[in-house]
Amino acid sequence: IELTVVQVARSRIRPALDVVPHVLGRPGEGGRGFLVIEIPESATAPHMVKGTYYGRSEVGRVVLTDAEVEEQILRRGRVAARLQQAMTETQELADSLGAQTDPVSHMMLTAIPTHPWPDMFLSYTKDRSAQQRFVTEVLMSVLNSINSAYANRDYVAVAFDQLVYQGRTSGGARFANWQTNRGTGEGGERWLGIGDDGVIRYMNLDVSSRDDGGSRLSGALGSINDRRGQPIVYQSKIALQARDMMQLIGDLASRCDYLGGWLIGLEVDRLRGLAGEGGRDTLDC
Repeated sequence: IELTVVQVARSRIRPALDVVPHVLGRPGEGGRGFLVIEIPESATAPHMVKGTYYGRSEVGRVVLTDAEVEEQILRRGRVAARLQQAMTETQELADSLGAQTDPVSHMMLTAIPTHPWPDMFLSYTKDRSAQQRFVTEVLMSVLNSINSAYANRDYVAVAFDQLVYQGRTSGGARFANWQTNRGTGEGGERWLGIGDDGVIRYMNLDVSSRDDGGSRLSGALGSINDRRGQPIVYQSKIALQARDMMQLIGDLASRCDYLGGWLIGLEVDRLRGLAGEGGRDTLDC
């Protein structure tokens, strides 16, 4: 039943709609129960069924007028433009932070809520005490969850290890793990920014080897790369840290009772034709 509901939502609705079905059994009545279908806010609204666009109201489903359909489509475009602008700002920030002599690749992840409010994350960004609470409560909670769920955590450091610096920026807070060398040494390359208004940025300024195949990273990935003797991008590092960021975003949204959608952009620069860890060109990975 659950699979059928998902298939219908994706095949008969345009654009395809993501739904989350939940089966609730009735105690004492084997084989009987309820099917609850959760419909999260969609970033691709409005949706059409058999030529008609529908929306939500206090009394249930309603047919949207032409003007309402046009406004929602325009709004969708405005939100996408906001993500593109935010990604550009993340790229500019990475360039200013990652002025390194080694031309290694940067991973940059930017997330914006579709329905933010000005002080969405203010309780974790407004001052030093709030930022310390973010580290001790939010980051530690996510780290503990990751540690219990994945046995091979030591293979690639998770996104939030040793994020110890807290600082106030205009409209947000930043957390980083680099020392006085500003991220140019081993293990000192991660940065996390949280805006008062809900914008989240994460970057790792060292997700590839140098052009000569050498690596500033210690541990398994650096050793593997040095043996290969060719420049590569650490795909597993990017994938695992992106996964960890999804968990952090979900945790923060839950803590501020945000039920809306997110737009997320992931970019890796300075690829220079590097191969992935599996030997394939990075464009295919």
